[in-house]
Parts: sequence; structure tokens; C-alpha cells
Amino acid sequence: MLTTEPPAIYLKRRRLARDYFQQIPDERVGLDGWVMGTEAQCAQHAASVGLDALTCDTVACLAGWLWTLPEYREWVRAQPEGYVESCRLLQRFLGIDRRQRDSSSVFWPRNVRYDGADASNPAVSDKTLALRRLDRLIAEAATTGMI
Repeated sequence: MLTTEPPAIYLKRRRLARDYFQQIPDERVGLDGWVMGTEAQCAQHAASVGLDALTCDTVACLAGWLWTLPEYREWVRAQPEGYVESCRLLQRFLGIDRRQRDSSSVFWPRNVRYDGADASNPAVSDKTLALRRLDRLIAEAATTGMI
């Protein structure tokens, strides 16, 4: 866990991320790439804040959708690094320790070590896998005293 901010903030952000991501339609989630669509669609997605990103008809992984989370975008503006299109800042926002072996697996792609048997089960949607990952992050925060 990261401790650069009060521990409870990470639990709050993880719950916020889950609530936000829950609103994304299943067919708009794909864990095999950051943002997928035409070049113009991807540019519109990257510039979108909030659910306005749904208007460009892109498909995105968990990181790609959380990138549009208004609270995340506001937080990034206050960071000395500024806007960096990587999972590094998103991991920091959510309190995910980058040093952990599977830390980027939270966002994409399907990963048997991370998702277990569900990773190879086509009946389990990418959105369901992503929500389960967020649920694990929330449970981890709750059990490590982030409340």
C-alpha cells in the first residue's frame, strides 16, 4: 500500500472508481487494450471527462475508463508530473503499490494468475472481471485499515 496520503482516501477512491465503472456498458469494456476505436474516437475519449467519453463509441479497459473519472482528472492536475498516459498515476491515485508483481494486472489484460479460472472463461465478461478486480482492491483496503 502507498502511504503518501491518508489511508482512508484510497478506500474512498477505490469505491468511487467502482461506482463510476459500474455505469459503463458491458459492450464498451475490453481488457485487451487501453482505448480502442478510430484515431478521432480515441482522441475524444482521452479528452473526455466523465461519462461524456461514452459518446465517442470507444471500447476501453479499466484504466482507459478510469482515466475519464472526473475526480481522477482533477487529482492529476495537481500532480507535479502533470498528465501522463500511463497506469503509474492511476495506481498512485488508487493506492496500488507498483512494486507488487501483478500491480498493472488490475487494469488489463485478462490474466490467469490474477483472475483465476475466470480469465479463460468466455462467459465471464471483461466488465465483470474488472469489477471483481475493483472489489478485491476495496476488500484489501478495508482489511488493511484504510477505513
